[in-house]
Amino acid sequence: MSEKVEEIAVSVRRECAEELRRILYSRGILDGGRKIVDDSDMIIIPVLSTDGLEEILSRFGASIIKRELPERPRQKIPYEKIIENLASVPEEARKNAPSYWEKIGDIVIIKVPNALKPWERELASTYAKVLRAKTVVEIEEIRGKVREQKVRILYGKDTETVHKENGILFKIDVAKIMFSSGNVDERIRMAEIDMGGEVVVDMFAGIGYFTLPVAVHSGAKKVIAYEINPVAYNYLVQNISLNCVEDVVNAYNIDCVMAMEGVADRVIMGYIHDTYRYLGKALRILRGEGIIHYHEAFPNELIPDYPKKLVEKIARESGKIAKVVRIKRVKSYAPGVSHIVLDVHIR
Repeated sequence: MSEKVEEIAVSVRRECAEELRRILYSRGILDGGRKIVDDSDMIIIPVLSTDGLEEILSRFGASIIKRELPERPRQKIPYEKIIENLASVPEEARKNAPSYWEKIGDIVIIKVPNALKPWERELASTYAKVLRAKTVVEIEEIRGKVREQKVRILYGKDTETVHKENGILFKIDVAKIMFSSGNVDERIRMAEIDMGGEVVVDMFAGIGYFTLPVAVHSGAKKVIAYEINPVAYNYLVQNISLNCVEDVVNAYNIDCVMAMEGVADRVIMGYIHDTYRYLGKALRILRGEGIIHYHEAFPNELIPDYPKKLVEKIARESGKIAKVVRIKRVKSYAPGVSHIVLDVHIR
């Protein structure tokens, strides 16, 4: 009989448990040494720490508790299995196997270190086996305004997949379109905002990164999505159908500078790289008072003062008053640089 240990855990509704478990696992704080257990309509998930979890737990309606949970025999983490399965690779080179990867649907993205280039076939097939992936790729380059990416296929052939996240299906070809798993918290946050009855404009829709969570979960009356890249637009249209929101989303394959004005209660600017150039247009898309979710990458030493002043200045020049009601770090973008989002109330 396994011993019971009383330590911290998270209590969450059954229907939310699997999604939360995946997030906890991806952050490395799921406690694999104790079992997940049922408790009536709730699921109890053991965790190693609760640091930085307040926001995500709030979104799932989860709570932190102390609970005796049965111990489980320690299972090897995927990285340990990967190292074991690379037995044919010299030990010195094997130590360089990447401990970070991104899994989108059944496709794994890795970066092959120079020390492992001679064994990249063995490396890729091992990641595919351990992580149960049909294809393994390496991203070589991300180009241009429309964020086209060039990949090298290391294992398998098919680069098209369907990724499921927060109950949303995203069909994507990773050889052509980028998908950032690091933005998952922000996609969930947008889905949790009550937009009941609102008209929402997504200026940079991509394959539906924010359009779909908003259309499926937020209660928005209408989502108008603009995407300039024809490849991304094709997947956006397919994803609208996959998620059965054709009656909610209107999609257009045009540059957002041509977007209809005076129509929206809320505007999503989910693009980084000179986003400020499009803020004047976003202000005109609003039909009066409303909310803009403004994304951009800034050096950490400039946050929060510079982004706040920049948004307020551009609004003032357009005859509007901007009040930044929230600034949130989405993820690290580069050393010393963060991708942030500002929730801005405009009147």
